[in-house]
Amino acid sequence: MPGTLEKLEWPGFLEHFKPYLRTEAGEKRLASFSPAFSFEEALERQNRLRELADFSARSGLTSLPELPLLEPLVERAARGGILHPEELQVILRHLETARSLKELSFFPDISTLEALRAELSLSLEPGGKDLSDRASPELAEVRRRYRHFFERLHRVLEETLRRYSRKGYLQEDHIFQRKGRLVLPVRSEHRHRVPGILHDVSQSGATVFIEPAEAVPISNELEIARLEEEQARRKVLERLSRLIGEFRTPLRELEEALAEVDLGLSALKLAREYRGNFPELRPSGALKILRAIHPFFLLRREEAVPNDFRLSPEKPILVISGPNFGGKTVALKTMGMCVLLAQAGLPIPAAEGSIIPVFRKILVDLGDDQTLQAHESSFSAHVRAVREILFEADPESLVLLDEPGRATDPREGAALAVAILEALEDSGAFVAATTHLPEVKRYAVVSEKAVPASMAFKEEEGCPTYRLIYGVLGSSRGLVLAREVLPQPIIKRAESLLSGEDTGEAYLEKLRSLEQELRLKEKALSAEKESLRREREALEHRRRELEEEFRREKEALRKKVEDRIRELEGRLVEMMQEYRRLGRRRVEGRWQEEVREILESLSEATDIGELTPGQKVLLRDLGREGVVLRDLGEEVEVRVGHFRLALSKKGIKVLSDVREGPRFQVSVSSEAPSADELHLRGLTVDEALSQLETFLNRALLSGKKEVRIVHGLGTGRLMRAVRAYLRGHEAVEAIRPGAPFEGGEGVTVVRLSSGTSGVHRRRGS
Repeated sequence: MPGTLEKLEWPGFLEHFKPYLRTEAGEKRLASFSPAFSFEEALERQNRLRELADFSARSGLTSLPELPLLEPLVERAARGGILHPEELQVILRHLETARSLKELSFFPDISTLEALRAELSLSLEPGGKDLSDRASPELAEVRRRYRHFFERLHRVLEETLRRYSRKGYLQEDHIFQRKGRLVLPVRSEHRHRVPGILHDVSQSGATVFIEPAEAVPISNELEIARLEEEQARRKVLERLSRLIGEFRTPLRELEEALAEVDLGLSALKLAREYRGNFPELRPSGALKILRAIHPFFLLRREEAVPNDFRLSPEKPILVISGPNFGGKTVALKTMGMCVLLAQAGLPIPAAEGSIIPVFRKILVDLGDDQTLQAHESSFSAHVRAVREILFEADPESLVLLDEPGRATDPREGAALAVAILEALEDSGAFVAATTHLPEVKRYAVVSEKAVPASMAFKEEEGCPTYRLIYGVLGSSRGLVLAREVLPQPIIKRAESLLSGEDTGEAYLEKLRSLEQELRLKEKALSAEKESLRREREALEHRRRELEEEFRREKEALRKKVEDRIRELEGRLVEMMQEYRRLGRRRVEGRWQEEVREILESLSEATDIGELTPGQKVLLRDLGREGVVLRDLGEEVEVRVGHFRLALSKKGIKVLSDVREGPRFQVSVSSEAPSADELHLRGLTVDEALSQLETFLNRALLSGKKEVRIVHGLGTGRLMRAVRAYLRGHEAVEAIRPGAPFEGGEGVTVVRLSSGTSGVHRRRGS
């Protein structure tokens, strides 16, 4: 017999967790996740999830970062393997994530791992791409020597490049790399005029790549330093890997705890989808599930009718009858799934106030279990399943039976079904069973331990309502439903054959009476629904009023901003007239800061709407004109010369909206000392270019010859925008990517022109 979890579609429910899981350990834990079958464990699971829900609401943590498996790395380190910086970074990410969870009572103590976290944090560069200079004094020293030789080599090559370029020996004015050595692109016909080592020849043969003789000794020293750096780096990795192997046990415990948190956060997200509430768990006693819906309906966004389920030690057997396709089997599965979820510690798709006693066994016989390979009929498979249930059932069991006594002669099957229910009654188990058999319905009425119930049926419309009504019996309505499919002569003949049989009219009359009572309640609910509709319409009317009020206030604010822009632009015109009348030296110190504040106010006050491709715009921070390519919402893609840039709308102005007036330049200067390095990581393109301009101006005024721009790699968008801006800057003589120790492609080294004394930003009024 297929297992209980498979019968109740537990594996299908677990599939809904997967989109929310963020860790590979969580996915691994999900594969073996199943309900608990003891009160203590089920209650502990629920308490942990309740605590996690409170922590999530308090801290705002709704999911963990994506984390690969930690165990394979730890095991490799424990066996003497050497981990790479990227793998060490994975371990550091686990440790950093754990720090934010340490206040959870069920989370393991990670204080013993704090030294490891601190060592990894000190030894790794941000992002974990490589070791930092702080990893060891030896590594720092050898990298210092490497940088020294690298800088010497570049100075020599640049001097050689300029010398041979002036003589016309070079194919291009760039330094190339071939076979790990820095070389110059020499025209083939001049190769004998450039002493050095030839490393490569272009495909066309027009260019030879020569390492100048002056650079060879320095390149050799640089290569020695590189090899020493590799050795020092390997020593650090060996030390850190050994350290991780020593913490093998607490790291494994940490990963298990993170997997539990990941699964718990995913369960909370999933429970919101199926409107879950935590039930009250008890070691024994009555079962009460209120307004339950099978979670699959809610997860598929389908309408479903909620039902109550009640069982007690005094009335432990529920017999559900009613029409075909009326929802009897779904009712059994809904009850079973709610119990499984509760015993797994999860919220159930039912109303608050539900109570579930924890069962030690859940025994299920649903549907057709015949197996062709075993040469077994439907009936033999059914009785085999019932035999196992009867053998296992006890007072701590929940039994779900779909049509006991099915698949055989109705009279024999009915007798067998009653005998099975009486045996289960003696076992003390809680039982829910469905039936179409009159004898079983009579048992439900006669037995002091049983409760009859029925899935309701709309007589007028000839269709089921899927609502479970207690205390009544229901007809199968087979002829009513068959009338929609089969020829009428067959239906009439069946009715004539049935006319002499005892159909239990007394029970059906009672059912119709209860259905009449139900219709009265439905009318009352309809009246309440109409009242709610009117209230919703009133709220919608109020919402429209508020939107109109917001629109008016927004229009008033827009007019106020436009007036402020005109006021600021008028002040700028007055100041430029004063500039021309009194001269720069007499006014610069007095209103330079005022000009800057006005320009910033103009930039902040201007509200750019939707832009059309082809419009000409002024890029305020670059002081250049461009053409709109695409409107990206808060940003706009603009072509400036040969470059395409994505900029914030706050930094541009549509030229067609600019009134004719005087244009001016503002000199940006600063008395503060200028640093040699600017960090732009994490900024938008617009923010980065604004800071870059100010930085270059300060560097020029300070007499700097070379500066470094740290923009990172990321998507490459910021790097491309920065380098495009630098290539078009009049004060930039040359740029190059950073060397490996300088940050590689994530850094651009800028050589500034010695002949430029200042930089101006052009703004249009």
